[in-house]
Amino acid sequence: LLHFIKQYSIDFVFSLVLYVFLNYYFITFNAVRQMIGIAIFLTGVNYVFKKKYLSFLLMTAFAALFHYSIFIGILYPICKINKKNIYVIVWLASIPFIVLPIQSIIIKLMPASLHYADYFTSPFFTQTSSAAVFKLIVPNVFVILTFYYISVFNNMTERFWVNVFIFSTAIANIAHGVNVLIRLNYVFQIVEIIFYPLFISKIQKLQKPLVSWLMLGYFIVFYIFTVIIQGAQGVVPYQSIF
Repeated sequence: LLHFIKQYSIDFVFSLVLYVFLNYYFITFNAVRQMIGIAIFLTGVNYVFKKKYLSFLLMTAFAALFHYSIFIGILYPICKINKKNIYVIVWLASIPFIVLPIQSIIIKLMPASLHYADYFTSPFFTQTSSAAVFKLIVPNVFVILTFYYISVFNNMTERFWVNVFIFSTAIANIAHGVNVLIRLNYVFQIVEIIFYPLFISKIQKLQKPLVSWLMLGYFIVFYIFTVIIQGAQGVVPYQSIF
């Protein structure tokens, strides 16, 4: 993962701070196999840029040996398509699911005999909180800002990370309230530690301080609620002192 950040982030330290503040560091302790798989998968993203898709698939398959959810990462090459309208449509289509529970739709469509059907009815996978809604606010705001400033992302690599971020935000909107679906999004959502420093570096200088301070405030508040108060998904026991 450090190699991935060093290779693609324009600000290594900032990305490391985001890795902790956005809870990925603590998720690593709770979803060990999945995060190991994601770390391996991310080392293979470079094959997408080199158009060595067979090598990318093989690396993805190897990473999936640690957690099968990594297979969803085979959608990464699609994010090389730079058609703004496609991502606008995908993102807009996801917005209603912030308030419309997709879980009830899945339960109706999924056969009860399916092995993973219980995941969508188990309290462990359906429990949510106000912090989950709060976390959706900033990414969606940044999607809007990204569409507005889309012209400043003027090379293939930058547009790729923009597209992955928009796609991950759309999945986050759809998966809201269903933990098992949120976990499927980790392989995409983790790129926000690359995207946010990139975005701040690209916007106009007069707006950069304002956005930077707003983001810092968001990260601190989110960190306090999800890590300190809620205990980072039960990993860090700080919530007991509250």
